[in-house]
Amino acid sequence: MYELNWSLLIALLSLVISIFGLYNSWKSRINNEKFWMKEQYYKSLGEAVKIEPSHEYIASKATESSVVIYNKSDFKVYDVVVLQGLNNMDLFNGQCISKVCYIREIRGQYCEHFTMKHKGLGMSKFLVIGVFFRDFQGKEWFRDSYGITKNGEGYKDRLSKLHLISPPYPHKIDNQ
Repeated sequence: MYELNWSLLIALLSLVISIFGLYNSWKSRINNEKFWMKEQYYKSLGEAVKIEPSHEYIASKATESSVVIYNKSDFKVYDVVVLQGLNNMDLFNGQCISKVCYIREIRGQYCEHFTMKHKGLGMSKFLVIGVFFRDFQGKEWFRDSYGITKNGEGYKDRLSKLHLISPPYPHKIDNQ
């Protein structure tokens, strides 16, 4: 009768366990990389297109407002459309009180200064800025001066139908 070789069986079992351990390690690394890239993406999205008041560039008239758009992420944002409205307006759906400003791209760690004209405020009204933009992965977003970020998919078509922007889009439109 053939005698069972325990050392060969232990060696095969060790090989199977080693391969299983390598596979689990590889899967864990892939998942960690995906998680890290996703975290970096959302962190960069959170830093992209911040709207802050401009203290350096003060508007010269009561019917002008000074706007500063910061891109504090490391990645560029593209096709930036800035709308200005009152606190009771729905900027996401194109309600605004001035011409829009279009900027082709804002590179990472950069800010864009400009003034926007408006027709004036009303009682208990204040200006709110809304920004549509496309991120480095091609996804379209909307962010307002309250810091609320929404999916802005198809914003150029929607704003074109409202005659707020029209293709071909110039490098920069503003009211100066």
